Amino acid sequence: MRKTLSMVLATLVFVVVGASQAIAMSFQFDSSASYVSETTDPGLVMDWRNIPFSTEEFDLEVGDSYNFVFGSIATTEESINQDDLTALAVTAYFEFILPDELGGTLSGSVQGMSYFWGAVQGWSLEWNNPATLYFGPHDSGMVTIELADLSHFGLFDPDNGFPTYVDIDGIITYSTAPTPEPGTLLLLGAGLGALCFARRRRRDA
Repeated sequence: MRKTLSMVLATLVFVVVGASQAIAMSFQFDSSASYVSETTDPGLVMDWRNIPFSTEEFDLEVGDSYNFVFGSIATTEESINQDDLTALAVTAYFEFILPDELGGTLSGSVQGMSYFWGAVQGWSLEWNNPATLYFGPHDSGMVTIELADLSHFGLFDPDNGFPTYVDIDGIITYSTAPTPEPGTLLLLGAGLGALCFARRRRRDA
């Protein structure tokens, strides 16, 4: 009896763990709610342009990654002045349509740069650690999102100046699958128990 119970429990653990690792999830960004915060004077004024990727739905299994373009950004300053050389905080906001409870933020900073007495000007955008987002029952599912650092430089031209919009590349990695609800585990355990009971009755007969 104990041997049979141990086999049932081992099978239950194997099935649950295997099922959680094999779950493929559908992901879809909500472009209307995903953006990078803009900055204003004093500091480097940055403008964000949304890319309508909300219709871009993709499926991932645990361990898979997906590359995407999050949007584009530029400074609207005509030239880089002294007040633009101070780093300002920016935040990327992520919202998803699928799965609908998934969302989070990623922090970074933007800074203007000027070299050779202002002859070469530009800006840089650097992100901190990747964003870790949780979803599913008890936040047991996990994805990570990384955004690429950016920089844009050029010879100062008072007639043309800025803006030049640069795409922000990103990568999303499906790290951990959500575990089944307790009710699902109970049903699975009951089903396995019933199978063992039926098998034992057949053997006794």
